Amino acid sequence: MVPKPNKRNKSRFKDDEDDFQQVSSKDIPASFNSDSNVKPPKHLIVSNTGMASEWKKWKQQWKWYYTASGLEGKSNTVQVASFMSSLGPDILDIYNSFEFSNVDDIELTCIINKFDEFFIGKSNEVFERYLFNKIVQEDYQPFDNFHTKLVNQAQQCNFELLKDSLIRDRIVVGVVDSQLREKLLSEDPLTLERCIKICRAHEQSKKQLSQMTHETDSKSVAVVKDEFSEAKDQNLEHLFECSRCGYRHIKGKCPAFLSDL
Repeated sequence: MVPKPNKRNKSRFKDDEDDFQQVSSKDIPASFNSDSNVKPPKHLIVSNTGMASEWKKWKQQWKWYYTASGLEGKSNTVQVASFMSSLGPDILDIYNSFEFSNVDDIELTCIINKFDEFFIGKSNEVFERYLFNKIVQEDYQPFDNFHTKLVNQAQQCNFELLKDSLIRDRIVVGVVDSQLREKLLSEDPLTLERCIKICRAHEQSKKQLSQMTHETDSKSVAVVKDEFSEAKDQNLEHLFECSRCGYRHIKGKCPAFLSDL
């Protein structure tokens, strides 16, 4: 549920014109000009589910925009105003519920940390690792998709120096192709980089083999059809109009004659 506004923090953005005039036109980043190609991320839409993931994606987009737009060199006041206007109207009630020690000079990093706490909360390391160890490659799932899913979940697990080796292990255990797993187990040493390279090559070779097999089968079917058509045409050449039965048939195979025997 979205929290209700906290009245005690209502004064953190004053509404009179004098406060807005504190930001001069030279402080406004170039990205706000109408001819700029750098646009802020779309407004964050608040819902009751999946907000941790949506917030992380939005924050990643904001970091790129922050650098590309030149906000790094601007005052904290401009940075905060840009950040909050980019977030959109859905977020205001959440923002107004936050407690700050100094409401007159709130650092952007402090605001972002507050949103992290609200949307993500404290990470449960055991549960995040449980989710990581449940990931397996699904039937017909591309390897790169499977690998990306592992990497994204590993970032929530605090693996630190063990991250690469644990992702490698999860790939070996989780790949759907048993022949590929056998090949990975035969590699010594097997680094994550080598593991990924083998999996991609194996997937590509299977696609190529499938295409070659399909083309060969198609040619074989075409040859059989041609031979059948040729044989059929040859049989038709030996048929003649029978004056006795009135049908076309091979000479000596008249049904009327055979029925008299």
